[in-house]
Amino acid sequence: FVSEILVNRLYFVTYKGKTHKMIPEVHFFSSDDEFKYNNFYKDFGPLNILAVYKFNQKLRFKLNSAPLLSKRIVQFTTSNPQKRVNAAFLMATYCLIYLKMKPREIYDRLSSIRHPFLSFQDASNREGLYTIRLFDCINAFSKAIKYGFLDFNDFDSTICEKMETTIGGDMSWIIPQKMLAFSSPVDDPPDRTYHSPKFYVEAFHKNKINTVVRLNCKTYDSKQFTDNGIDHYDLIFPDGGTPPSDVLERFLEISEFKNSVIAVHCKAGLGRTGCLIGAYLMKHYRLSSSEAIAWMRICRPGCVIGSQQSWLEDMEPLMWSLGDGHRNRLFGESQAIHIHQYGIYSKQSNPSSEGDNAYARLSRPSSLFNSHSKDIRRHSSNRLNGEPSLTKWQDARPKSRPCSG
Repeated sequence: FVSEILVNRLYFVTYKGKTHKMIPEVHFFSSDDEFKYNNFYKDFGPLNILAVYKFNQKLRFKLNSAPLLSKRIVQFTTSNPQKRVNAAFLMATYCLIYLKMKPREIYDRLSSIRHPFLSFQDASNREGLYTIRLFDCINAFSKAIKYGFLDFNDFDSTICEKMETTIGGDMSWIIPQKMLAFSSPVDDPPDRTYHSPKFYVEAFHKNKINTVVRLNCKTYDSKQFTDNGIDHYDLIFPDGGTPPSDVLERFLEISEFKNSVIAVHCKAGLGRTGCLIGAYLMKHYRLSSSEAIAWMRICRPGCVIGSQQSWLEDMEPLMWSLGDGHRNRLFGESQAIHIHQYGIYSKQSNPSSEGDNAYARLSRPSSLFNSHSKDIRRHSSNRLNGEPSLTKWQDARPKSRPCSG
């Protein structure tokens, strides 16, 4: 199957085998073996932000390389459905960033009616129950560009690669200068892949992070943060569960009316953390639940597990309604979604001066928020439903986040 991306110049091709015929006027390359996803269980993608960055750098180099100017550039992949959909996602990001193509146009060019793309699935051991589509990932990436979440002209890949490893802190920016996810600190780290609060205090001060939200049972003394000028909140709920209404309410309140950059963690910083950051993404950027999950997994593979996805789907209409009302009250326009000046892993961002926390500087719309409290409680039933415990995710986690390219 052949997809022409740029006329007579750039192509995406699927071969039944791993080989292709050598053609003098064509330059072939593949991302399948260079960018590999390190799975937790049955998950296999999408590839993470670092892999996306490296792929785009590589493709741009090829398209601008003098020896290749007269050749057609072909990204080829195999018929292996997991490799094929990840390869297509990488090509789609190039089309979004540098060709300014629309998500539907990109998807239609890459798709084949006879060979549909496999859907990505969550990091559980149950296959096919909770999935997101390639189109969801393309839409999520498109909105991330639109809202300034990402700028590859100002992207520190070295810092990104360091932060995402367990030795480097297992930290992932989700929303620039606003929301970072990380795994739980511990008072007495058993090895170099776990870290004490002191490690994170130093890292958070460098990144202007002055608020920590803990969602899991206590594994450290919060005074180690508060004594160093970092506010700390406990919003604890069961491992593998979804946020009760009071936790969701309080998290949104802290996020909206606290002039700070927030670091959120549960045990592994994946499931419960993904629920709350996902709700924030839906409310304040009007992402769909699938787009919010897709973006979080691009930034931090493994986010949102099992029935937590269903909870986000259920919360989507309420978060959209709350967000529209919130923006109407503050800005007089429900579509007035904030566009960030600097993206995640920016080399030049200064959170204290960017003004990304515009909501925090405006009057608190308590009447609006409280008017929806009953709706939040109604939608936010805690669905454990026998979900596998997320504590094992941290114990089984790779030494680096899935796919560092």
